[in-house]
Amino acid sequence: MCIRDSRVPPQFYLPYRHPYRGTLPNTSTITLVVKSTSHSPGTQQRLREKLERVGARVVWVRTVDDVLAQILAPAKLRAMVAGFYAFFGLLLALGGVYGLMRFVVTARTHEMGVRMALGANSTAIGALLIGYSVRICSMGIGLGALCAVPLLHLARSLLYGVSAADPVIYSVAALCLLLGGVLAPLGSVLHVTRTSPRQVLLQ
Repeated sequence: MCIRDSRVPPQFYLPYRHPYRGTLPNTSTITLVVKSTSHSPGTQQRLREKLERVGARVVWVRTVDDVLAQILAPAKLRAMVAGFYAFFGLLLALGGVYGLMRFVVTARTHEMGVRMALGANSTAIGALLIGYSVRICSMGIGLGALCAVPLLHLARSLLYGVSAADPVIYSVAALCLLLGGVLAPLGSVLHVTRTSPRQVLLQ
């Protein structure tokens, strides 16, 4: 049973000296829960010795933290793998946005040369290219968010304590992609603004 699962299977308590103990399923062993004010490693050893003194065969002695760690290990592993793929996917998306926007902006270099020849300054050229890149990235982010809505239920099984529609996570991802869209045209902007219109038109 998963610790975060609200469904609890049927259970009942059987006295230690019940005559049917050992004949019913899952009744051959006993789990004792001991509350202690000491957290030293020697506490487990002393508890084991006291149980063995009364003839009990102790299989293991574990803390509650150890039990929880074992129960949550599969969920943590799935979360780590999903987080790794999500981070890698974000890097791929950033690289794709950067490369695409750099190509699109570079294709308008001749147009920028004409604008500069007609009197446009470097600030206007930079604002035009960056604004163009941000608009395209915003449209892509909006379409991606709409496509992600029907797939939210697939991610809920991999999350614990976090909503599949967490606005903070979506905002951070969107800002990263917008940052890639802003940085992409900077190289072309610097190249165009530092080059004479004649040289730009000859390229």
